[in-house]
Amino acid sequence: MNETLLAARGLAKSYPSGPRRIEVLRGLDLDLGEGEAVAVVGESGVGKSTLLHLLGGLDRADSGSLRFRAREILGAESAEVADYRNRHVGFVFQMHHLLPEFTAIENVVMPFRIGRRLAGAEERAREILGRLGLAERAHHVPGALSGGEQQRVAIARAVAPGPALVLADEPTGNLDPATGSAVFALLRELQRERGFALVVATHSERLARGCDRVLRLEEGRLRPLGETEVRGYFEGEGSTAPGA
Repeated sequence: MNETLLAARGLAKSYPSGPRRIEVLRGLDLDLGEGEAVAVVGESGVGKSTLLHLLGGLDRADSGSLRFRAREILGAESAEVADYRNRHVGFVFQMHHLLPEFTAIENVVMPFRIGRRLAGAEERAREILGRLGLAERAHHVPGALSGGEQQRVAIARAVAPGPALVLADEPTGNLDPATGSAVFALLRELQRERGFALVVATHSERLARGCDRVLRLEEGRLRPLGETEVRGYFEGEGSTAPGA
């Protein structure tokens, strides 16, 4: 594996449910290499989204360690976590979450504004939109774009600032299979070109097989799946997920 970008050790996370707590992650470990693509599979509700939120600094684990390039994130001050999230992490969700009143290019520039890094932001936004085949759609608002175009704008927004890590939560789940495959192929092309690591939470066999490794989240921990196990897992799931 490439040099370690992100290392999680013993991550635990639980949520209150009435008088008790529901344990979602139970001592989870993960090593992610620079530029590596990893798929995380598992049943709905098992904690895949929770894991991505913890890795990206959107939420904090109850205990454990999370180190980004040997820098501890879990125990850092809020400002340090925000800096990690804003400067080093990009997010792509199942819903594009574009701001409806802003154009495509304005949506892509938004992370630069949040991070107060506006120098050259519009040029970088134009470049990545062009790379994704959206040069002629840059000044359209989301409502004037197709579902696939909206998700490509969401990918551009995640990638344009130059993150070291992109976290994608069912990134093609709302798209038809053909469009979903095309969008994921573009994301992987960008990943290889730009060298960011990618973690994809998915129910799609095609997306999972398109990554370097497949990990199954079960009983609060990650377990690597070999080729035969991947095939057996998806045959057992009967998975032909939307966007697959």
